[in-house]
Amino acid sequence: MHVGFAITEVDEAEAHRTLEVLRAMAGAVEAELGASPTVPAPGSATGP
Repeated sequence: MHVGFAITEVDEAEAHRTLEVLRAMAGAVEAELGASPTVPAPGSATGP
């Protein structure tokens, strides 16, 4: 995840573990809410 500056450098294995955790969290939300969370495509976000 990029937030404008590097806090720490993450190796590939840690990045994969983080991705798995995020996917598991999304799955838990989907299971609880019964719907798939949506993420807007880059450049299509709405707002002021």
